[in-house]
Amino acid sequence: ANISIESIPSVSSDITSTVFSSLITPGDKIYTPHYRLLSEDNRYILFRNKRLTHRNKKIENILYSLEWQIVNDLIKKNNNLLQFHAAVMSHNNKGYIFVGNSGSGKTSISIYLLKHKWNFLSDEFALLNPLTLKLTPFPRNLIIKPHLYNYLDTVSYTHLTLPTN
Repeated sequence: ANISIESIPSVSSDITSTVFSSLITPGDKIYTPHYRLLSEDNRYILFRNKRLTHRNKKIENILYSLEWQIVNDLIKKNNNLLQFHAAVMSHNNKGYIFVGNSGSGKTSISIYLLKHKWNFLSDEFALLNPLTLKLTPFPRNLIIKPHLYNYLDTVSYTHLTLPTN
């Protein structure tokens, strides 16, 4: 699915480094924007399909809302696929899905496995085609909790893998 985002210049880099950053590609084709992020009266304003959805002073809150609106749109466009709240890793040409609720350890297991030379594909969200078993991970920036900091100095970031279509 193509989803287009129009934003004020001051937050463009925030969007490209936050919202599914590895999947965003600048395009030559101009689409009618699905999402518009504007600024007015010291607040950020988010529109989805020309309708106001969020208004907030903190860009982080707007970007979080934008991210989940995109997730929901992708789910609606792919309603024949199974959605998982999961970490997705690969090792020795095999893929693994670690399904769990928030706080269940998906990021922790991802960081631990990165330390052991596994490839990171996603730790938040994935779609699975039940007929073909094709898995589409949606990577986003990792939110790393303090108890995981001691693992970070030994993780080789060369094992962060971006999915290909």
